[in-house]
Amino acid sequence: MTSKIVSHLRDRGAVSATKTIGRGLWRKLRESPVDDFDQRHGTDTSGELALWEMTVMSSNARFGIRYQASAETDVVQVVNSLGIDARNFTFIDLGCGKGRTLLVAARLGFHQVIGVEIGAELVEIARANLAKLNVPNALVIYGDAAEYVLPSGALVVYLANPLDAPVVSQVVHRLEHRIERCKTDAVYVAYKRPTCARLLDRSKFLRRLSAADVEGIAFWQGPAL
Repeated sequence: MTSKIVSHLRDRGAVSATKTIGRGLWRKLRESPVDDFDQRHGTDTSGELALWEMTVMSSNARFGIRYQASAETDVVQVVNSLGIDARNFTFIDLGCGKGRTLLVAARLGFHQVIGVEIGAELVEIARANLAKLNVPNALVIYGDAAEYVLPSGALVVYLANPLDAPVVSQVVHRLEHRIERCKTDAVYVAYKRPTCARLLDRSKFLRRLSAADVEGIAFWQGPAL
């Protein structure tokens, strides 16, 4: 696919190539297999997509992993394992994709749900999904997770292995700064397929919650609690 893009750029120019790639991307997005979640809710959260296939305005695009929606049960397991009252927390999904986790988190009663997504096409779909199900307390930000400034208040930060080590390192730095700035706010991190878990384990501001771990998901807690 990369060789085809280079060839198209050479033969027809950047504008033509961008339009061709864009048409192919939207065709692929529309043709993604529909799973049970989408069938039940009439949403579009299924399928897989490589980050290089999307419109990304960040140099960190090279560190992104493909889009693949988390299972509905993942968010439920996170809340059950932490034993929190979701109404007192903001749920933040770094690399929210098409927004499935946000839809589930909103249904579980989180005070607010926020998604950060680097792929422009996915942001548009996520916003459409939230609007379709009339989720009033949701926000999808088109931006880089490495640059996202975490809000104040009690947080559950969710990552579904959307990022490689260089970006996860910057996310951890943001978390540390946020915890140090708001020492009385509870902060939890839930990390599915935690390939960069060592970066969180090394932080003096986070401690691993081994007792809370469920299959494929690791948890950390800020020191305020």
